[in-house]
Amino acid sequence: MEILWLLYFGIEFIKHAMNRKTINILIPSLLLLLALALSTFGSNLFSDGYGLKRDKLVTSPIIMSTNDDYASIEDLNGHTTYLTFGFSHCAGNCPFTLSQFIKLAAVLPDDTRLIFVSIDNERDNLDHLKTYLANIDPSIIGWRIADDSLQQFAEQFSTYVKVKAGDEPQHGSAIQLIDKEGRWVKTYPYLNLNEDAVIKDYLDLQKMTQTL
Repeated sequence: MEILWLLYFGIEFIKHAMNRKTINILIPSLLLLLALALSTFGSNLFSDGYGLKRDKLVTSPIIMSTNDDYASIEDLNGHTTYLTFGFSHCAGNCPFTLSQFIKLAAVLPDDTRLIFVSIDNERDNLDHLKTYLANIDPSIIGWRIADDSLQQFAEQFSTYVKVKAGDEPQHGSAIQLIDKEGRWVKTYPYLNLNEDAVIKDYLDLQKMTQTL
């Protein structure tokens, strides 16, 4: 419910700090943002757990991978996986997301897989992507997906991706959790990742797998 309180106090601040004309513009905008969040996340927006709960079996198109052993979602079966989208020339969110991957690599077991899906096929050829990720953390696996399949793959994770020739690529930066059976089970923020909560979710997944 924290988001409702934040919205309430935000509106109250605007009412006291700005003139009526500005208020009439900003308050509808805030309400629209809340509506968009609700349409995207549904009741998960108000859940008590960390991150957003998901429950969806995902599939993958043809993938070029920096590690031939892991070139599809199916290849990741048996491994808990954390996946995100980005590109090597990204000066926005990607450095923050990859810093979270470094933290995850340090605290999670070696059988965990970290996947970085590049959305920039023009500049991120496989050799470049491999070198780029190796300099960040050797455990991170890079994927390249053809432009005509990339959008559909990203949509499976409710992730915004926009690639247009001549423009800088745009994308969502959330971290997606995939269980050992290829099921998308959670979405985490890319900033200020709560490592303790992520580890708890990881351990809970292992317990669930053992009881099946």
